[in-house]
This record gives sequence, structure tokens and C-alpha cells, in this order.
Amino acid sequence: MAKLSRRLIVLVLIALAPGICGAESMSESWYMLRGRANMNIGNYKAAIEAFEEATKKNPQNREAMRSLGDAYERQGLTDKAIGQYDRYLSRFEDDPAIAFKQAETLGWSRYAYRRKDAVKYYRMGLRQRDDRKMRHRMAKLLAQDRSTLDEAVQEYRILRKAEPENSELRSEFRKLLAWDRKYISEAIEEHRKRQEQNPQNSAAAVEYAELLAQSPQHRKEAIEFYRNQLERSPEDSKLREAYADLLAADRSTRADALDEYRTLLSKESGNQRVRLKYARLVGAEKSGSPEAIDQYHAVLSADPSNADAHAGLAKMYAWEGKENEASREVRAALAKKPDDRELAELRHDLFRGQEPHAKTDLSILVQPGAEFGLKGVRWGVGGHAEIGSSFGTSATFGFEDFWNAGENIASGYLSVGAEYRFLPTRSLAAELAFHSLRRSGRNLLPRIEYRQRSNAFSLRSGFARELRYDSFLALAGSEAAGTFLGSARNNLFFTEGVYAPEPWELRARPFIGWVSATSTSNNFWVGADGQVSYQWVRSVRWKFATAYALNLSHYEEDHSGFSSSPTEPLPGGYFSPPVFVSQSPQLVFSFRSGERHRLDLTAGPSFQFADDATSSSTFRMGGEALGTYLWTFHRSWRTEVNAGFTRIGSVYNRFTMGGVLTYLF
Repeated sequence: MAKLSRRLIVLVLIALAPGICGAESMSESWYMLRGRANMNIGNYKAAIEAFEEATKKNPQNREAMRSLGDAYERQGLTDKAIGQYDRYLSRFEDDPAIAFKQAETLGWSRYAYRRKDAVKYYRMGLRQRDDRKMRHRMAKLLAQDRSTLDEAVQEYRILRKAEPENSELRSEFRKLLAWDRKYISEAIEEHRKRQEQNPQNSAAAVEYAELLAQSPQHRKEAIEFYRNQLERSPEDSKLREAYADLLAADRSTRADALDEYRTLLSKESGNQRVRLKYARLVGAEKSGSPEAIDQYHAVLSADPSNADAHAGLAKMYAWEGKENEASREVRAALAKKPDDRELAELRHDLFRGQEPHAKTDLSILVQPGAEFGLKGVRWGVGGHAEIGSSFGTSATFGFEDFWNAGENIASGYLSVGAEYRFLPTRSLAAELAFHSLRRSGRNLLPRIEYRQRSNAFSLRSGFARELRYDSFLALAGSEAAGTFLGSARNNLFFTEGVYAPEPWELRARPFIGWVSATSTSNNFWVGADGQVSYQWVRSVRWKFATAYALNLSHYEEDHSGFSSSPTEPLPGGYFSPPVFVSQSPQLVFSFRSGERHRLDLTAGPSFQFADDATSSSTFRMGGEALGTYLWTFHRSWRTEVNAGFTRIGSVYNRFTMGGVLTYLF
């Protein structure tokens, strides 16, 4: 009855309010009275309408702004309530109750994107009222993100000072300190106190020892602590495994680690996790590879699909030079771990272009200019196959078209090749290519080379006959006054060695031979290319290096002419100064994303010196840039796009672009 009477009074007041309030200036008061009255009877929808009108009349009405947020909240309009409280707190920062309310709401998982605002409102409330409960909630919120770890640590320190005996705070603080190595000393001290207070707590002892193990300066203390704990609990396998892991991290204590792993395996022969750790450690030395192989096989007998065991076997077999077995195991491992960078690199080292595949490629060459100009396009298809474990064969055929200054030549080409691997790291390779350009007798191009490689060194040595792309005349030849000129071909004996002790890489390629061309004598050619690079940054994904490249060459005569005139250089159409020196500082950048994406960029200017046929020495500025992007968009499909630029002083600028689509069998 009393409740009904109260509602009647409220309704009467609402009805009489316009008369009580009087003029137009009192409409704000009327809306406030109406809003309060409806809040009292639980009619939040009507209260919202009233408070909204009141805030329109006076945006600075503090009570109306606060009450509107309250009405939204009670009506279940949480998002609107949050927005209203945002507006309210932007004008009135001295209301800790609303600030804390807003902070707690924004701390919900559904508002994770407003986590920073939640922290802001906690701080706003704490400036007005030091509330330990609210500070603790803010500290836990800060502790959820590594970017605010330092702020969280500071807040926990304030809380710990106020409540030094609070066990919940101590536990949370210890876990927080262990999150970043810069707090490792403080974390160790906190765990030390805990351990001293309760030395029988084995779980706490393990946490303390694990922290000690993370700090290099506390490593000896960690070993001693583990040893003491094991004397107390010799049957604690978890403790012994952690102790063995710590010993395994340092070469000087690996023998002790092996003993601990053996002890564990003698008691738990089916513990495949420990067996894998033992296999990795015993296989860290080449002398232990046979035992490591036995251990990996033991793991696979229990779990045939264990990717880590397949990966370990692949490394051991590769170490022993058993490339066929290593190839089999690395395929099995990559089937389970396709984005493992270490496995991908091992596969690359094992196959080195030997993967059976089919491909199609398209390339474009643009070299502007009247004499040294050349433009062309080439398309082809090909593939590679393995026959047994020691023999590989490849073939490519396609069509090409080149032109410049009204001249054009279209042709087909075919190449076949084979490689015989008489040792796992040594092989002989041969290739024979044919291009149906003019004077086809000059377009049979043999290549034969010996290959050898090891972990940090590779060598290629042999003979090759190659097309010359300096100009249309040099490549295809041309009729001039009834005489056929050009059609230049490189004929070179070469040796290329690469030595790569990280982070350095040294590359050298000396060569000697001659350039042959129609209507001119063979032109003796000798020279060397070299490069040294240093990797400044190398991680799982990124590599950044600087390099210095040097090119030296000497031609017996200058055959860069385009006619048989006695006043011009000999006709050949290829750049051939008696002395040429090019120096190029370069930047090298690489990005890897597993086996799916790879980007390589190399670029730098070159400082060139040439002594031409007129005996005048000239300095030129040139440069080179090359970019390659490889995308493996399926386990069996990958595509590669490349683009390059080369400038030889004022002689020519060459632009190239190409793409390859490959299917791996």
C-alpha cells in the first residue's frame, strides 16, 4: 500500500511539475524532476528520455550526464552507458565511483580493444581515492600485456608495500617478475624468500631452480640447487629432467647431462620426450651420430609420425653423407612441420635444385639504344627428373624473339642436361643447348663442370660456351655491305668458389678464354669476379648484409664496333675494352616467412674504369639492382618473380624481368 502511495505521489508531482516550474527557463528542472521520478519507479526508458532532454538543454548539467549513464545501464544498454560515461568523465574527472565503474566494465574481454582506456579510468579514480582493491585490478590488467609490464611491476610494488604479508600479491608478483629477464634478479630474490620460508615445497623449489637457470651468473648456483634437491628426492623424474636440461645447455656439462638422461630412460624407457632430448645431445658431436640414429629410430618405432625424430634423423644422415636417407627423412619431417626454417634449409642443402619438377618460364629484356640496343622476350617449358640416387637429368625447350632498329630474329631453343653424383658432395654436370639464331653453326652451346660442396664451402669448375647479349649484333649477327658480322659467343674456362663462415661470405670466380665472332678473329679474354659480404642482422625471418663486389677483365682487342670500317673498333658489337674495372658497394636484404614466402633484394652503385680502343681512359658511374620474390602457394606449387637492372656507364642500361611457375613432384 505504501509503495502504491509513493508511486501516486510521484505521478502527481510529474503532472504538476509544469505548473510548479513556471516559465521556459525552468524546462531543464522539469526534465530533471521527471527523470528522477521515473528512476524511482523503475521506468528507465522514460527516465532516459527526460535526462536526454535535460542534457540537450544544458550540456554542463553534471547530474543529468551522470544519471543518463545510470539509466542506460539499468535499461541494459551497456554500450550507450559506456559512451555516456566517457562523455561525463571527459568533463568531470573527480568522480572516482564512476571512473572505477567505467574501468571495470572496459576490463571485460568483450572490450579488450579498449584496455588502455580501462587503465586510464583506473588511474583517474585512484587520483581521487587510493583504493587498494581497484589498484590491484588495474595491476592485473596491466600484467596481461608485455608492453605494460613495467607499469604493472610498479603497481605491484605499491601494493606489496601496503600489504607485505598478502600471499596472493606475492604469488602474482613473482610470476610477473619472471616474465622479463631484466627483472630476473628481483624474481630470484622473491623466490629465494619463498623457498627459505617453505623448503619442503618441491614445486616451489623447481620454480626457483628454473629461474636460477635462466640467469648466466646464477648457473652454478642452479646446478648446485638441483643437485641438493635430487639428493632429497632422487625419484622425482620431473626434477631430474629439468636438471639434465640445465646441464645440457653447456658444453662443459654435457657428459653429466647424458648420464642424467640415461638414468631417466632406464626407469622410463617409454618416455619419448626424454629420448628425443638424449638423441639431440648425443648427436651434437659427430662421433655420437650412430647412437643418435638408433635413438631416433626407437622414437619412431613407438611414434612413426614424430616430426622431431624424422628431423633429427635427417640431420644425422646428412652429417654422415647419406643424402638419400636424409632426403627421405626431411620430406617426412616437412610433411608435419612445413614452416620449419631449419628443415627447409636442410632440404635446400640436400637437393640444391635436384627436386624433380616441371616448370614454365617467361622473361623479358629491354636495353634501349641505337647500337647497343636490344629487346627480347623468351618463353619455355622444362623439367628435371632423378634416375636412381646418383643421376639426374633435365630438359628445356621454348621460343624467343629479339629485335632492335628494324631488325628482328625469332628462334627456338632446346637444352638437355645431366648430372652424375659419384659422391654425396661431388658431381659432374653437363648441358648442351641449341638456339636457331642466324648462322646456326655458332649456336651450339656446350657446358660441362665439376661441382663440390661442404657445409661452408662450394666449388664449381669447368668450361662453358654462352650467348652474348650486349647488342642485337652481338647476339644474332647482322648483314653489313654483304658481310655477316657479329654473332659473338663467350668461350670460357672458369672456377667459382664460395666460402661462407657466418657471418661472412666470400665469393671468387676467375676465368680465362676467348670471345668468338663472325668476320673477326678470336678475342682473348681473362678476368675475375669477386664479392665479400658481412651479415649484420640474421634472424629466423630477416637478413641484412653489406657487400663489396669487384669485377676485373682484360680483352686483347676492342671488338665493340658495328661495321668493318678501319677507323672503328673491330666489328663484334660487344663491350670489350682492353681494361675494365668495376667496384660496387651493395646492400643485401632478405625476408623469409617459413617456406611460403621469400624476398631477396640486392642493390648498389658501381664505380667503373674503362680503357677503350682509342687509348683514352674513362671513369663511369654504373650500378646494379636485383630483386627476387618466391611464393610457395601449395606444397607442390611455387612461383618466382624477378626483376633486375644493370648499367655499364654510358654504354647501355639493361632492364630484365621474368617469372617461373614450378610444380614439384
